[in-house]
Amino acid sequence: MKTPVYPIWICEPCGREHGYREAGVATWHTNTCDLCGTKRIQVTEPRDFGHLRSSWMVAYNHKIELAKIEKQAKKLFNKKETK
Repeated sequence: MKTPVYPIWICEPCGREHGYREAGVATWHTNTCDLCGTKRIQVTEPRDFGHLRSSWMVAYNHKIELAKIEKQAKKLFNKKETK
C-alpha cells in the first residue's frame, strides 16, 4: 500500500489521539481535518502536537477504506432504486 501524504491540517481529537503531546500555543482555523476528514472543524498543524506517531497512518488508511465501502454501497443502493 502506498504511504499517504503526511497531514497538513489536523483537528484536536486527531491530534490528541496521534500526537506526541497536547497542543500548546497553536494557530487554529476552520478547515477539513486531513486525518479523519471532518469538514468545517478547527484545525492546526501536526507540529503543534509534537508531530504524529505512526498510528496516524492506520487511522488514515481506515478512512480511505471506509470511503471505498461507502462509495460501493451508494452504487448498490442507486442500482436498486432505479429498478
